[in-house]
Order: sequence, then structure tokens, then C-alpha cells
Amino acid sequence: MMDYKDIMNIDLEEFEQMDMRSRVKTIKQAFHRSAPVLLDEIEQSARRVISAHYKDYEGLSGIYLNFMEIKALTIMDNNIEDRDLFVKIIQKTAKKEEIEDARNMHEDIRELWQELRELTDDFTPPADTCPTHIDLYEMFSEMEKLTLASFELEDRYIFN
Repeated sequence: MMDYKDIMNIDLEEFEQMDMRSRVKTIKQAFHRSAPVLLDEIEQSARRVISAHYKDYEGLSGIYLNFMEIKALTIMDNNIEDRDLFVKIIQKTAKKEEIEDARNMHEDIRELWQELRELTDDFTPPADTCPTHIDLYEMFSEMEKLTLASFELEDRYIFN
């Protein structure tokens, strides 16, 4: 069973040689199954930061709301792909519009990550903050990398 961080180390030549069913299985195991758990952990950390710093840092609510939108769209994207689109791709019955919709959802999520980067000064916590706030921004950065790596594999090797 793959760990979610394995997605960062997938051998692209090997991935490209896989049949479509194996590619889909790899994406599901490496990212889709772990993403909701990781997103929940980040949400809990964000709630702790808001609870501790609600008076100290302007913009925390905007950061939290942006992240919650990322979380919702990522979970929705993974469910659409896992329960519908990937099956159709394997069966070669996916319509161009369905694949384009998936690509567009990826782009929407990428844009939300970019907005979160802007809101957090590229995930740079305030200088006078607590370790929980620092951990939250590290979690944002790690999740963004994992999400974008997954999207790259899907866009390049599954949705083509």
C-alpha cells in the first residue's frame, strides 16, 4: 500500500508505462484515500490556531474559509473521479466534456491554493506566532505539493 508522500516520488517513466487501470489505482492509493484524512488534520490545526489567535491576527477567518473551500472541492473532485470518471476512463467511455470538467476543477483548486499562498505570504507564519501556527503553514505547504503532484499525474497521464 502506498503512502500519500509516495506520490512525490513516483517514477514518471514507470508510471507512463502502466496500463490505465494501474495508473488509476496508484493515484487512488497514493492520494485520494489519504487526502480527506490529511485535510481533516489541517482543518483541526486551523481551528486551534483560530481559537488561540483570534484577536492577534487579522485575516485568519479568510485563510480558514479559503482552506475550507480547497478541502470541499478536493474531496468532491476525488469522489467524482473515484466513483465515476476513472471508471469511464478505464472503460474508454468518458466524454471529452467530463474530462474537461475534471481539468477545470483541478484548475479551480490550483487557483484556491494560489489565493491561500497570497493570504499567508507563501505560507510564512507571523514572526511572533506559536508552534501550532507554524505547523499549520507547513501542513498547508505539504498538502499543496501533494495536491499539485496528484493533479499533474492525472492531467498528464490519465486525462489525455
